[in-house]
Amino acid sequence: MADFNPREREIFNGMAANIGAPHYIVDELSQAKILRAILSERQLQEVMADFWFNHFNIYIGKDSDTWYTTSYERDAIRKHVLGKFRDLLLATASSPAMMIYLDNWLSIGPDSQANGVNPANPNSKKGNHGLNENYGREVMELHTAGVNGGYTQADVTALASIFTGWTVDRPNQGGPFQYDPKRHEPGPKQWFSETIRGVDPTLAPNDAGKSEGLYALNKLAANPKTAHFISYKLAQRFVADDPPPALVDRMAATYLSTDGDIKAILRTLVQSPEFNSKKYFRNKVKTPMEFVASAFRTTATDPVNPGALVNTLKTMGMALYYALPPTGYYITADQWMNSTALVDRLNFAYSLTGGKFANQKFDSAHVLALGLMSQPAGSPSPQMSETEKSSRAKFSEALLTAEIHNGTTTQPSPDAAGQDIALHVLEDTLIGDDVSTQTNQLIHKQITEIPTSNSTDTLNLLTAFVMGSPEFQLR
Repeated sequence: MADFNPREREIFNGMAANIGAPHYIVDELSQAKILRAILSERQLQEVMADFWFNHFNIYIGKDSDTWYTTSYERDAIRKHVLGKFRDLLLATASSPAMMIYLDNWLSIGPDSQANGVNPANPNSKKGNHGLNENYGREVMELHTAGVNGGYTQADVTALASIFTGWTVDRPNQGGPFQYDPKRHEPGPKQWFSETIRGVDPTLAPNDAGKSEGLYALNKLAANPKTAHFISYKLAQRFVADDPPPALVDRMAATYLSTDGDIKAILRTLVQSPEFNSKKYFRNKVKTPMEFVASAFRTTATDPVNPGALVNTLKTMGMALYYALPPTGYYITADQWMNSTALVDRLNFAYSLTGGKFANQKFDSAHVLALGLMSQPAGSPSPQMSETEKSSRAKFSEALLTAEIHNGTTTQPSPDAAGQDIALHVLEDTLIGDDVSTQTNQLIHKQITEIPTSNSTDTLNLLTAFVMGSPEFQLR
């Protein structure tokens, strides 16, 4: 198999006994996601793709969603991440993946033809099929208006009736979204104190019921409650777990004035005094994927084994595409900041920097050299003494020499002063700001307790400690 190209290897593995193709779909999709997070130069695009997939979450392990998730992310999510929210909402609503995940493809109007009711005979016997309210509830609670969106259980039931007929053609064979008028619940529906009727002259007669769902989605997209909820979620992702209300209000106003233009909302966000305030700098805890991606991005390390990274994320509790609840993975600190999570992250940092992670090459001297070149000895911190400046200059020269020789230095471990300089540069490079005195003291304590034989081992340990520090867990 060593001579096979990737496509040939995939086909061969897919034909192997007891190994199904779905495994390879999920594995390759997950690898592509983490690679994009690490390597893409269009970082806002990737962050928003991750945000919106999580917002409109589906579970890849449910029924045919194993097959549909790839197209769902590509065509429904990624295509609209910086467009209009209405288009994104409509794309997810008419996706087979969403119809299957939230069971709307099984929903049948109690008085529909598909339930055995003959329109010409009101007394005809009904079948045992009925409404499924999952999508009707979640599209209001999680996708648009929010849990405080002002709707009632009656509105949930009415919206479920409105979406009857929205289904999937041949879901077990990868068929497309389909509107089936025979499944649609006939008659008017009372939703948000409004009478909804399936009348749209632009649609064919058999598709009249489909217009009810389109109308409802457009109403939800234009709802001020939706503007506020989406703005809150975006501010929660980029600013703080409990975002400033004034910022959310300004973003919501932009949403309403631009017809839900996501780029305009993000401009309001990033140009705000709150986003640029020291108070909210490094205020968000990284999710496992953000932590792993940042470990590679900040050290300019090229990932050679994305499959191992996917498994690492599983260990850290964030198996990609396997968030079971409609809420997706939580993006707040209470989910990810605990002792077990910190131990997992520090163990990963040890393994990565020590060259023990899945044949992944790591060059700590290169990382340090990049930091030294970006912050030359001629422009050190104003608080640094002349002696420290001189030591830093000498240390910089030694490390850059080692870098030129591909990090093959056999020099002994640097002394305490050299370690201080290396630690300061690594913190600037990986974190971008000062760390607490407590963190530095703990790192120095660990360095003295773990013996190293040369400068490379010391740098590896220092890099691992910086990655495992509380400050690196924040963004």
